[in-house]
Amino acid sequence: DGAQAAAHLSAEARHALYLTGSGFVHALDETRAWAMATVKGLELSTPFETLAPALLPGTATGDPALAEVFGCLPKSIYLSQVNVRQRKAFCREYDVYNDHNGNNGDGNVDRGPRSRYGDFCIDSELRQYLMPERGPNRGGAAATGLPVTILARNDRPDYLWQCLKSLFTNAGLVPEMVTVYVDGYRRETHLLLNLFAVRAHFFAKTTSTSRMKDVHRRADTITAHYARVLPLAWAAHPTAKHMIVMEEDHIVSPDFLYFFSQLTGTVDKDVSIMAVSAYNDNGFQHAAQDSGIVYRVEFFPGRAWLLPLRTWNGWKSSFPSCCGGWSWDLWMREPGQRKGRETLIPDVPRAHHIGERGTQVGDYYWKMYFKNAALNQDANAELREVETLQKDAYQSHLNRLIGDALPLPTPGGVCGADMVPKESFGLRYVLFYAQTSADDISQLQKLVKCFKVWDLGVRGVHEGVFRFYCKYNHVMLVGSKTSYARALMPAKTQAFVVS
Repeated sequence: DGAQAAAHLSAEARHALYLTGSGFVHALDETRAWAMATVKGLELSTPFETLAPALLPGTATGDPALAEVFGCLPKSIYLSQVNVRQRKAFCREYDVYNDHNGNNGDGNVDRGPRSRYGDFCIDSELRQYLMPERGPNRGGAAATGLPVTILARNDRPDYLWQCLKSLFTNAGLVPEMVTVYVDGYRRETHLLLNLFAVRAHFFAKTTSTSRMKDVHRRADTITAHYARVLPLAWAAHPTAKHMIVMEEDHIVSPDFLYFFSQLTGTVDKDVSIMAVSAYNDNGFQHAAQDSGIVYRVEFFPGRAWLLPLRTWNGWKSSFPSCCGGWSWDLWMREPGQRKGRETLIPDVPRAHHIGERGTQVGDYYWKMYFKNAALNQDANAELREVETLQKDAYQSHLNRLIGDALPLPTPGGVCGADMVPKESFGLRYVLFYAQTSADDISQLQKLVKCFKVWDLGVRGVHEGVFRFYCKYNHVMLVGSKTSYARALMPAKTQAFVVS
């Protein structure tokens, strides 16, 4: 009885049921019947659980529909038990092809807007189990064994499918370590998660009681979802030192886990690192070209990121909940949360934002700032000079890079890619831009527009240094009042001013 459970289950009892595979225990209310069967020690969501519709069809009041589960309960449940027939049934119900060969009825392949799940539902794919990519672990156990927490809305299962499909391209992924926390229940989403055999957890849909503008009310619902998910996720993995956190409107590279694996050691050694993000706001296809480089930056991009336990321990007591109008990521970027710490980000992103339909992002905004972002495709990409990413070593590293760089030509009236000589390739350039103080970024704001990278404010700066690629050359924009300029800017060099 869902009503009795909702009324009488303690927080401890709900958590115990969550740990044994329940995906619905935090979504129970007096209007829904609930049934569940599970086995002790289950490391993923039980497939034997159901939450009935709120009311019987066609009735405005009355008893909820009956909740029943059927099946032979095994001693243990493995990924290989996900049945191909379940996938076919899912595609028949939710994909919009007229048949599952990708044909629109006249023999022609049609993967237009009528197709919700694309290749996921064609015959050649239907015969395949949904298994993570096989391949050498490359020492990536540090990340393949990490909890992966995915926060999802209930109305974008097509995004969630793309997210999980890309995650499964990572060799060594442990599906049991992946948990999807869904804001609101939707049967389609539930069945899709069962196919991937990852843990699923559904909550009652968040709402905002704020009287602020809609943009703040929408931010409230996302922040409230984070506020209830993160404590649960850490409690489910009490021995974890790091956790990967992402939203379902992102796809990831085939080296997503390996990227984090190569950086967890550095994070553990350096408390000045707040987090590691797989995203780079300036990582457009024309400006991100070296998959082996990682930057230290003051701005926290979020997107798909590694959250260290020590960082969470500093946040958990003050993490915002509904309904103060906070966006969770804006809160994390505040000086009180950042505390002078920095985030590690790649030159070439390991995550790509696909959310054309989002709470904060619309079609135009997505096309301007996300559509043309790069995504690394090299599953074996090795990071270089990881030892230079610790705080003091990074300062020395930048001094060496800037000291060895060629001055970027500044022909009159030119700003942007045309400043880089046409014949140059694989070189390193430096440009000292004018500042009135070490934290003045007024000229840098103009320069990022010239070079056509992220221009809604400046993102990706480390102590006045901004790094990116242009025409396959590494470009560093360095403020004239920074410690780097004081040590390395030639006396006769005129600080650059955008005309």
